[in-house]
Amino acid sequence: MFVPVAYCGTFMRLLLMSLLFGAVFVQASCTDDGDDDPDDGGDTRTTVARADPTVIGQDVSFPSKGYSARIPQGWTFDPNAIVFGNLSSDLFLAPAGADPVQASIAVTCETIPAALSLQEYVEAKTATLEELTGSELTPRTVQVSGQEASQVEYGQTREDITLSRRDVITVEDECAWSISLSAPGGQLADYEDVFNSFLAEFVFT
Repeated sequence: MFVPVAYCGTFMRLLLMSLLFGAVFVQASCTDDGDDDPDDGGDTRTTVARADPTVIGQDVSFPSKGYSARIPQGWTFDPNAIVFGNLSSDLFLAPAGADPVQASIAVTCETIPAALSLQEYVEAKTATLEELTGSELTPRTVQVSGQEASQVEYGQTREDITLSRRDVITVEDECAWSISLSAPGGQLADYEDVFNSFLAEFVFT
């Protein structure tokens, strides 16, 4: 499985842990060799398509993944930033500040069996996150792109870096979507308006 070397610093390893261990069907690790070995014991499902999106101004259209979104003012967009196994994540990045954690919104698709329901996926994902964080999590029902979703908040610490995270999870066709706000520990509220605006303008196509 492949994860770009640029994303293997301490903070990005923490972000990768959130994506990886929050996934239900993916197994992978941060590596610099680019080797996608089908015999390494990892997931063998086809990697999510990496076709380029169309970006006009702040508007993103990603037909191959089936969504459109708007880049927050002053933020940057990194499509297909993290790809391994059957999971692909696009990153919307806030301007870097003094804190080692750079606020971001990740739009992640994990391909799943067609018969898996939102409730089943959320239960499995929540159990995985509870094991990872050591905290009891309580998902609550929200809406994204006019359909039911679940929202869960949690935090992680690695090498004295604390990451706060809010995941909005839904299932569309054979993709389990996580739209995730990551921020420095305890600072989710500082980015809540940006995240809510992002969710309001996010559309499955």
